[in-house]
Amino acid sequence: MSSSLIQLFENRGVDLATRREQIVVLGLSQTDTVKDALSAGCLLAWHGTRLRIDVTGRHRDRFIHNMTTCQIKSLEPGTGNFGMVVNDGGKLVAQFHVECAEDRLVLDVAPDEADGMIAQLKKYIIADDVKFAEPQDTDLLTLVGANADALMERAGIECADVSEQGWIDGSIAEKPCRVRRNSLRLGVSGWDVIVNHQDAADIWTALEGLGAVPAGFDAWERCRIDYGWPITGIDFGDENIPLEADRLAATIDWDKGCYIGQEVIAMMHYRGRPNKHLGKITFATLPEGYEPGLTLTLASGKTAGRLGSIIEQADGGVVGLAVVKRRHADDGATLMTPCGTEGTFHRFPKYEVD
Repeated sequence: MSSSLIQLFENRGVDLATRREQIVVLGLSQTDTVKDALSAGCLLAWHGTRLRIDVTGRHRDRFIHNMTTCQIKSLEPGTGNFGMVVNDGGKLVAQFHVECAEDRLVLDVAPDEADGMIAQLKKYIIADDVKFAEPQDTDLLTLVGANADALMERAGIECADVSEQGWIDGSIAEKPCRVRRNSLRLGVSGWDVIVNHQDAADIWTALEGLGAVPAGFDAWERCRIDYGWPITGIDFGDENIPLEADRLAATIDWDKGCYIGQEVIAMMHYRGRPNKHLGKITFATLPEGYEPGLTLTLASGKTAGRLGSIIEQADGGVVGLAVVKRRHADDGATLMTPCGTEGTFHRFPKYEVD
């Protein structure tokens, strides 16, 4: 079943496009409006389909705990976490959210990361009583901004006591939904609204009516890139260790004990020397022949890194994310694409070793 939001946007005459194998909405708001919403209001965005996978069995908490970068065993019903699955070399497989319920864990993951994540997890089941249900499709809406909590309250969600990554079931516009507190996406107060495809349009319309400012794909991408959160498989992937992205590094639990890939990550953490760094890169014009993974070089032609997501800005410039080798990842470094387009690399606030 496709999202009811597709029909809503078509009826409004809003442009739709396909990005990363998902239908997305374009336009909707101006850059200045989006920035104002983050700082003083609330931004509303649609992220397409997410897959939700129930994990049951007596050993589910212990098993998922020992396979991921986040704390699981201490979770109680109504709480949750953000985590990553990495392989035995510490390389990123998938990003996910987990929700703890009385009789199950629920893993929430992007469709293009789900198969790799589940395959990695199942590979290590030996005598554990752990069962993975078939993934269920849902829509994901997000409310992000200084006024997000107040808007959720106006929508009828009693969210004051919900912890970070915690969740509650409720209804908006008389449609059932699950809401999860999530400040990670852009580093400001935020909520994920998880809803069935058929109810997404009604909830979107209700949130707009309460004052949420709608943002299309391009506007959200500009915010995400400015903040420095990578998309698995586009900006960051199975050749990268999470410590190479400052935002991901900050989510790792250092007190939970061992997990698959932990030894490599811990060694890099305590030495304080990631091999590469994810940063922002700006271009005056769109690089010719752009695609994710495009090689970046020094002026000498020496390979320095790779280009991830890029998006055009209102002033005609281009901003993107790039993973660059440590010795070349200086703030303000000039890097070049194969066609000769020059870009300027910008470091995000440095990941601090405790």
